[in-house]
Amino acid sequence: MSYLVIARKYRPTTFDEVIGQQHITRTLKNAISIGRVGHAFLFSGPRGVGKTTTARILARALNCENGPTPTPCNECSACKQISAGNYLDVVEIDGASNNSVDDIRELREKVRYTPASGRYKVYIIDEVHMLSTPAFNALLKTLEEPPAHVKFIFATTEPQKLPATIISRCQRFDFKKIPLADIIANLTDISAREGIDIGHSSLHKIARAAEGSMRDAQSILDQVVASSDQGIADADIDRILGLVDRVLIEAVADAVLTRDGQRVLQLIEQLANGGCNPVYFAQQLVGHFRNLLLLKICKKPEGLLEVTDEELNVLKQQAEKASTPELIQLVKIMLEDEELLRRALNGRVVLEVILLKLTEIKPLLPVEDILARLSNLEANPVAAQFRPAATVTEPLKSSPVQTSIADKTPPQPTELPIESISSQTSELQLDNPAKVWQKILTGVSSRKPSLGAVLKHGTIAKFTDQELSIAFDTKFFKNQATDADNRRVIEDIVKNTLGPQVKLKFAQKLLAKGSVTPVAQAGTKKVQPAPQIKEPLVEQAMSLFNGQVVSVKDIRQQPADFVDEELSGFEPA
Repeated sequence: MSYLVIARKYRPTTFDEVIGQQHITRTLKNAISIGRVGHAFLFSGPRGVGKTTTARILARALNCENGPTPTPCNECSACKQISAGNYLDVVEIDGASNNSVDDIRELREKVRYTPASGRYKVYIIDEVHMLSTPAFNALLKTLEEPPAHVKFIFATTEPQKLPATIISRCQRFDFKKIPLADIIANLTDISAREGIDIGHSSLHKIARAAEGSMRDAQSILDQVVASSDQGIADADIDRILGLVDRVLIEAVADAVLTRDGQRVLQLIEQLANGGCNPVYFAQQLVGHFRNLLLLKICKKPEGLLEVTDEELNVLKQQAEKASTPELIQLVKIMLEDEELLRRALNGRVVLEVILLKLTEIKPLLPVEDILARLSNLEANPVAAQFRPAATVTEPLKSSPVQTSIADKTPPQPTELPIESISSQTSELQLDNPAKVWQKILTGVSSRKPSLGAVLKHGTIAKFTDQELSIAFDTKFFKNQATDADNRRVIEDIVKNTLGPQVKLKFAQKLLAKGSVTPVAQAGTKKVQPAPQIKEPLVEQAMSLFNGQVVSVKDIRQQPADFVDEELSGFEPA
C-alpha cells in the first residue's frame, strides 16, 4: 500500500486553511465574491509557503460547480479532478523543463480554444523565472490580452529575475515566511491526528530548522517519525538534522565572552568528536551572538527571538557579560571569516583560530569615556604638582615671551589680566585665576565631556569680580560654546565656582595688525626632534592611547587682540 507523505496528506484545500498568508487569501476571496478576478496573477515568495497550493485553490474556486465561489466545495467532480491533477482545463506547467520559446508558442495556440468542461482555462506555471527571454517575449501579448476564458497564475521564488514587462501585466502577491508559532501549532495538530508522541521542544526544533517553510517542517516531521520506533526525543532531532547541542553552543559563547581560550579549545575538541560540521556550528554561533545583540538593544526582544523560555533566561545572563560594541565586533569578525572557513581544508583549525581571535578582543570604551579621561588628565593631582600655576599680579604685556622649544617642562599657563576682585571672591580665586579656569574646565567636563573638550580651546580674556569673558581661537568653537544648552551648563559651573554675581561672556581671538604671531609660527618652520619627556600628564596620555612623542611644539603665543564684545556685537550673557 502506497504511503502519502504528511506534506501532501495535509495540504490545504480552502483559502481558510492556508496558514500565515491571510493578506493574500482575503484579497482573493473578496475578488471572487465581487466578480473582479484578474486575468494574470504572480505568486512570489520563499519555498514551501503555499504558492502552488493557493494557485490550485483559486483554480477550484473558479471552476467549482457551485462557483465561482470563495469557498470551493471540494466535493464536485471539478474540484476532485483538480485536486487529483487530471482536470483538462487546469494545466500545470513546470517552467524549468518547459522554458523554450516553442513551448510558449504551443501554449499560445491552445489558449484560443474554449474550456472542455469548466468555466475557465487556468494555466499554472511554476518556477516561471526559468523561462528564457524569447519565451517571455512570446508570452507578452497573450498575457496582456488573453481570451476571456483564460487565467494565468505564475509562481516563483525569484521574482527579481522576471522582466518588468511580465510583472506589470500581473497582479503580484508576495507570500511571506510562516511564523514559528504557526508552524508549531500546525505540527502539533498533525501529530495529534497521526498519534505521534513528540514533545513541544522537539517540535520547536523542527519548526526552527524549517526556517519559515511549512512544507520543510512537515517533511522533517515525516523523517523524524520514520527514524524513531517509540517516542521522539530532542537527541533524535539533533541527530537527524545534524544540529549542535544548544548547551554546547551556550558554553562556547560563554567561554568567548569570558576570554577563556583554553575552555574554547576543549569545547571544540568535544565538538569534533561529535562529528559536527564546523561551518554549520559557526552559523549557529553567529545566530546565538545575534540573539545576545538583540537583547542588548531591544527593551522587549521576545517577539524577535525564536527561542524557548529556558533559552531566553540563558541569553539574558550572557548578555550582561558584554557590551553592544563588543557583540557587534564578534558578529562582524565571524561573518568576515565565514568564507575562509568554508574553503578551508581543515575546518577545525580555522574554527579554533577564529574563536581564539574572539577571545583576544579587548573591551571597547565608548567615546564619551575617552573624552572624560582626557579631560581628567588635566585635573590629575599628581600632574598638578609638576605644573604649578603661576600667581598673576599684573595684566598681560605686549612684549614677546622668549622660550626654548627644547624645554623639558611643559609651558606655563598664559598670564591673565585681573581687575579688582570683590571681597566675596575666595583667596584661591584671587591668587590663582589659572586654577579657577582649571576648576571650570573640570566641572564642565564632568557634566558634559564633549563640551569640556570644546572649552579647552578657549582662554580667559577678561576676569573681574563681575564678569568672565572666554575667548576662542576659531568661530567654530565659539559657536559650540554659545549653543543654548552648552551655555547653560557653563553658566551653572561658573556660578558654582565664582558666585552668581559673575556674568559670562564669549569672544573670539583676532590677530590684529602689528600683533605678535604665535611662537610656533615665528622663525623657522622646522620642528626640532622631541626630547625625552618625563611628565606624568604626557605619560598618562601615551599610556591611554598606546602612543609615543614624535615632536614638541611650543603653542604659547604672544598677546593677541580680542574681538571686543561691544564692537563686534557678540551676544552678551
